[in-house]
Amino acid sequence: MSQTAKQIYLDYAAGTPCRPEVVTAMQPFFAEQFSNPSSIHRGGVATKKILTSSREEIALHFGVKKEELYFVSGGTESTNTAILGVGRFFLTDDTFKGKPHIITSTIEHPAVLEPVAQLAREGCEVSYVSPNNKGIITPESVEKVLTKNTVLVSIALVNGEIGTIQPIRKITKTALSFKEKNNREVDSYPFVHTDAAQAPLVMSIKQEKFLVDMMSLDASKMYGPKFGLLCKKKYVPLQSLLFGGSQEKHLRPGTENLPYIVGTAKALAVAQAESETFAKEMFALKTFFINEILEALPKAFVNGTCSGKESSSLISNICFAAYDVNAEFLVLQLDAKNIAVSAMTACKSLDDTAFSYVVSEVSDLHKTNSQQNDCANASIRFSFGVNTTKKDLSIVVQKLKELL
Repeated sequence: MSQTAKQIYLDYAAGTPCRPEVVTAMQPFFAEQFSNPSSIHRGGVATKKILTSSREEIALHFGVKKEELYFVSGGTESTNTAILGVGRFFLTDDTFKGKPHIITSTIEHPAVLEPVAQLAREGCEVSYVSPNNKGIITPESVEKVLTKNTVLVSIALVNGEIGTIQPIRKITKTALSFKEKNNREVDSYPFVHTDAAQAPLVMSIKQEKFLVDMMSLDASKMYGPKFGLLCKKKYVPLQSLLFGGSQEKHLRPGTENLPYIVGTAKALAVAQAESETFAKEMFALKTFFINEILEALPKAFVNGTCSGKESSSLISNICFAAYDVNAEFLVLQLDAKNIAVSAMTACKSLDDTAFSYVVSEVSDLHKTNSQQNDCANASIRFSFGVNTTKKDLSIVVQKLKELL
């Protein structure tokens, strides 16, 4: 599972390689068992059985019925389907009085923030909740902005830039209490959605653990193919974004990508089976790395929190503002030394600027806006994975010390 020869890869939050067993599982469905699952001949019937068994297997990991699982092209389509689907349903529902209200946070991935912004343009009202200085979205902050017209709350389970683990169960319970106070049933709005793309490698994703109504996953973040999943409880109404077939109960039409579905099932199975052990191994490496960094570069500091309960063991985001550095330039300098890291989420880095709005929101440097923004321009995300070793991390620390 190596990347480029001699490269130290610390960008696993952006993308992971497919496990060998995932590639093996997918292989037969590219050129041997390739029939369309909707075909009624023997080949189609055979691939339909594989499709159904894969859906059942994945649903078990979510702890939901197979009918509540939808296959999509990736994590971005999953979050768009959930957010736009709910928002547009209520925008066009003649029985709904007033403007639909959406709640999200200021530190979400662009795949959440941009569809929310689109809904605002289409007529929804939006409230953006800010994190505390640890990068945590508190249930109390969500509760303060809930209104009778709130139809959706979308908060990521694990933040992809700073790694903070959000109290999603408590946030969902806040929404459930709001429903009860307003004499609404459990299957009524506001619904809670979480982007769990960064979660399966380090924790269980059982729906009963978080109580959410919808959960989005990205197989490319868990050593699977670039493919996505949406877990949606039956009662959540969604307006489809695509048209042209009856697949995925008309929500996501189009011939099912069977190789990737099989690969995702395998990747998720391995991830969930090994999550507890893997999380502990990676937390030890993360702790070692942070200690080494702070010893070598004492003016650096961690964005968010290092707490094992409040932060993923796979992600560490460190501010180097005191060393007068530009994050984008530092990424390129490290790349020249065969070290792959990121300044922010890969989707955001496609923009012209390396400014991180997430780091800006949670930076400990709150004395002035200029200091806060300096950190947003001078922070690096290091994300760990299967090939990460202490030796590699020590090399990275040494190279950083030389550069800074």
